[in-house]
Amino acid sequence: ELSYPPPRAREYMQFYFNERGMEFQYLQTSSFSNEIVKEAENVLGILLYGWLSDDFMRSIASLKVPMIIVGNSRRFLGIPQVELDIKACAELVTEELIRGGAKRIVLFNSAPDYYSSHDLESGFRKAMKRHGLGESMESVVAVMDGSRKESLDRLIPAYMKYDAMIFELGIYYSFLAASRINHWDLKQRIGIFPTSIDFTDQWNCDLVRASHDTVFGRFRQSIFEIASDMLLAYILNRKEMRTIKLKPEIDDGAKEG
Repeated sequence: ELSYPPPRAREYMQFYFNERGMEFQYLQTSSFSNEIVKEAENVLGILLYGWLSDDFMRSIASLKVPMIIVGNSRRFLGIPQVELDIKACAELVTEELIRGGAKRIVLFNSAPDYYSSHDLESGFRKAMKRHGLGESMESVVAVMDGSRKESLDRLIPAYMKYDAMIFELGIYYSFLAASRINHWDLKQRIGIFPTSIDFTDQWNCDLVRASHDTVFGRFRQSIFEIASDMLLAYILNRKEMRTIKLKPEIDDGAKEG
């Protein structure tokens, strides 16, 4: 039922390769199988996106096809990756909220086993420590996937006196839904971290803002476009593929130009 990669990213890659006279195939899978072997018999390269397990990666690497990991994942030796600097993004958003006057900030983070959670918490705590703010264990709240709405229904009222709340993007969607139902009178500034999906001017800048001073961390470049460029350069010119980490910026809702 999941839609990976994000629909507009998939459409973009289809258009990108079609324009260059190359066929793009999309295959969604949860395990390595004969179907993948059959599909990969004559491919020039593979872009990998999603939750990548050790067993799956060992199996697909055995195909000996040039491949790139698109998005944040655990590192797999010898396979280049185009990823977002999530730690720097968390630090940047936290800094922006502190500059706006926030002193008590809570981070609603994903479950600890999600590979971006550690980077989000590390960036958040680094910014808080730099400003000498009294962040404690209660400043970071892990919200489990299966009960996000119920957890937020209970948690948000407990943090109403905080100056700012920061959400991982997936949790932010649940927060918006919970806000519409509960009619919370929120006065806090809101910060959002993207994780697996990159915010670009072309695709994802029209997200709903909880308030006029909602702050988004975003990445102007697209991980999908960069990975496609890199793979194509390798296929056509054997240009070396290497791991790239994209740097974030702040989108505070101000109109550019």
